[in-house]
Amino acid sequence: MRRLVVNQPVWTGLADLFAGQALIAQGNWEEGVGCLSKAGTFHSAVGLDAFRTHVKSGEAEFQASRGQINDALALVDDAIADTEELAFLKPPTLWQRANVLAQGNADQVSRIRTILENLSLEIATPDEARKLLALKGGDDVAF
Repeated sequence: MRRLVVNQPVWTGLADLFAGQALIAQGNWEEGVGCLSKAGTFHSAVGLDAFRTHVKSGEAEFQASRGQINDALALVDDAIADTEELAFLKPPTLWQRANVLAQGNADQVSRIRTILENLSLEIATPDEARKLLALKGGDDVAF
């Protein structure tokens, strides 16, 4: 894609966007986010704001990977706001918000479990917790 940029500068932003996504997928977060940021700047400068959603999503993924859930959610919320006029981009952005929330909840559960174990408190099993809270199990609901 970089070869296309020489003759067709419009591909600059997409080259940076895809390079950033590929670097993030490989675990090279810092360089990947740098490429995403560069892509976002280019797309804003030329008025292609639809691609900003992809940039913000990548940056949110980076923040979440570092445990900065509130920062990640703020970026996802910005991306959702950006999709008001671009309905086709909204569903993936909403899914990403759910994934970031789930990641944050998993981190919180892990932290609480560690605290309870350090206090030598016994942790209830899922079945015991359901019984204590008078909840149905997943097999007893009609979803």
